[in-house]
Amino acid sequence: MKIFQSTTLAELDYTRDWSGWLQEGESIATSTWTVPSPLTEPSVSTKTSTTATVWIGTAAAEPGEKYLIGNSVVTSAGRKSGKRTFVLEILEPMG
Repeated sequence: MKIFQSTTLAELDYTRDWSGWLQEGESIATSTWTVPSPLTEPSVSTKTSTTATVWIGTAAAEPGEKYLIGNSVVTSAGRKSGKRTFVLEILEPMG
């Protein structure tokens, strides 16, 4: 499982590339993100035919905490991916 690090001052985008899972001629029809509180989604999540992107705000997060972020998709062929996750670890801001 991937681990990304961020500070409490960040508002960053995270992208999941589904191209290795999609079958030939298939694309992402819908994408759903699971972002736990106190993290926020300050912008609408987006998708392309092979990737899904979410923006995550960490202003209310506690340094030292780790949050599990999930993404699942439904394809143009109706296949459901199940949730794929990564960990977002919150660090103290520098400086």
